[in-house]
Amino acid sequence: MVEKKIPPLLRQPRIQRELEESGIDARTANLPLTGRELAILPRAGGLPSVEEIYGSGKQLMALLVLSDGKRAELRQGEQIPGTRFLIETISAREVRVADGNDKRTLAFY
Repeated sequence: MVEKKIPPLLRQPRIQRELEESGIDARTANLPLTGRELAILPRAGGLPSVEEIYGSGKQLMALLVLSDGKRAELRQGEQIPGTRFLIETISAREVRVADGNDKRTLAFY
């Protein structure tokens, strides 16, 4: 079987068409995403996004927006409702979760 290579200039219109069909503005698709755009992207595996981190020292808490729109206030070691993930760490800048096999950093809302 011979693999057909498509030159980059011919691929670009197809990619642009796919972006437009998905509702993404092809003119700005290569720009960095802001928090607002990230919030509308599908969340991996139904994972929540972080709305707020608060507290002090080792008593930090995370207010998460769940995939169904509900909010959950969680501490390190607690399970995220509706998922197999536990809160692994909360810092002033991020919330990391793990399920034993997979570790992820949650996106901000």
